[in-house]
Amino acid sequence: MLGKLVKKGSKLFCVAETDAQLDVSKLARLCEFKSSDLASLLNVSERQMERSFHDILNMPPKSWLREQRMVYARELFDRGMHKREVASITGFKSYSHFAAEVAYFFSKKPKDLERCNGKRSQVLLKQLG
Repeated sequence: MLGKLVKKGSKLFCVAETDAQLDVSKLARLCEFKSSDLASLLNVSERQMERSFHDILNMPPKSWLREQRMVYARELFDRGMHKREVASITGFKSYSHFAAEVAYFFSKKPKDLERCNGKRSQVLLKQLG
């Protein structure tokens, strides 16, 4: 493993022997929220990563990654991105699956989380024209 997993507040870090800290949520984004890819980045087996996550967060890595994916989606919505852009950037292959995940986590539809509510395209067209 690159280092030891440590929870600080609501964040999870990988602390190396040199005391360098990596924000694991950023690593999750790099590996597109895939458990096997995260384990590879951390240089551990998936089983070893499962044990570490269970010891520290009392949840499996896949559940944590699912949660982090929605945290990232919320950040993108807050930046004014369109719901389909957010679905694509967060790695969902189908919009309906994305919409179901958003509804599960936020108890809202994706269109309710959009800041621009479809007006972004109109604003962009005005800026170009």
